[in-house]
Amino acid sequence: MLRKLLITAASFAFAGSALAADLPARTAPMGYAAPIFSWTGLYVGVNAGASRSMSKITDTDYYNFGGSKETTKTDFTGGAQIGYNWQMGALVLGLETDINYLNSDVNNVDQYDAFRSKSNYLGTVRGRVGVAVDRALVYVTGGLAYGKINNGYGYYCDTNCNTFNGYSDTFVSNKTRTGYVVGAGVEYAFTQNISFKVEGLYADLGENTTACGTCGNYRVKFDNTATIGRVGVNYRF
Repeated sequence: MLRKLLITAASFAFAGSALAADLPARTAPMGYAAPIFSWTGLYVGVNAGASRSMSKITDTDYYNFGGSKETTKTDFTGGAQIGYNWQMGALVLGLETDINYLNSDVNNVDQYDAFRSKSNYLGTVRGRVGVAVDRALVYVTGGLAYGKINNGYGYYCDTNCNTFNGYSDTFVSNKTRTGYVVGAGVEYAFTQNISFKVEGLYADLGENTTACGTCGNYRVKFDNTATIGRVGVNYRF
């Protein structure tokens, strides 16, 4: 009897071992891997900061003062941007366009003459080239700048003259100007969608030579530039 029980138990043990050998192997679960961050994609955002505008006037025909005069003023700027990035390894290429409000009204008035440079907006279309270290991006940027600028210069005369804000012999230009913009910045992504940037730009809207409207063919030349420091927030899709 004991011999039969031992033979029966051995048979069940062998059958169980054979069945276990036919079952699929079980492995320990792998740890979760967080997705690698990428700068590639479309984004939109807003920005705000300060703009230091510089206006320079040159009396090219030595009609009045001869030589050049310039003045500067710092004002608020704020606006919005939209862009797209392509990331290839650590290299990030991008294209961005923005439009910003400018409270730029640079003027210089003394007892002899006055000149003024006023602009309400500045737009840019820029390429960006950067190097990414995970969620941090350092970049340089440059491209086209444009804006509408009102330049004016007046030479003082008595009240019998045809006056412009108290001045006559006026040189006035009010038109959209184009030029270039260059700069650099740092951007950091706090989440997969939200990033924060600090950026500095220099914009030059070129030279503008204007003839006198009341005094013949005399000319003056205006130069309009701006140095901009701003911060911004972008949302990535």
